[in-house]
Amino acid sequence: MFSTVVILVATLFCYRLHIALMRRPRLRPKGSAPTCSLAVFLGSGGHTSEALQMLSALDFGRYTPRRYIISEGDHLSAEKAAAFERTKSSPESVKTGDRYLITTIPRARFLGLPSPRVIYVESFARVNSLSISARLLRLLVDRFVVQWPQLLQNQKAGEYVGCVI
Repeated sequence: MFSTVVILVATLFCYRLHIALMRRPRLRPKGSAPTCSLAVFLGSGGHTSEALQMLSALDFGRYTPRRYIISEGDHLSAEKAAAFERTKSSPESVKTGDRYLITTIPRARFLGLPSPRVIYVESFARVNSLSISARLLRLLVDRFVVQWPQLLQNQKAGEYVGCVI
């Protein structure tokens, strides 16, 4: 039994190593601006509106493709994200399609996907205390941003950047 587990773990490790080593870097034409994909977790209610307001300041040509990740039953956030994309996307990207994706299934790093940078922006509505999700994710994200300075009192990680919406 033990040897079977060791063989299985070794096989999975070798497969993952093979995928990582065989991935070739994508070359971009000289002089073109680098692009990066963007994943946005949309919550219900006003949090979706806050996230879409922050996104409206981005250069859509640079941040492509965009992925909106929502909870399974949150149809309103999916509709708002699709409407936002229709108003912000150029007519050319609407013709070619696949400039954005709304999904409820996250991908796993184990399958060979690159490790993303994770930025958590606490809601503008949180003035005196951090939300439960902020308290849980604060030490796990690459960048933890709050919109009110008093939220960083007694906190070990994070940065105050002012109002971002």
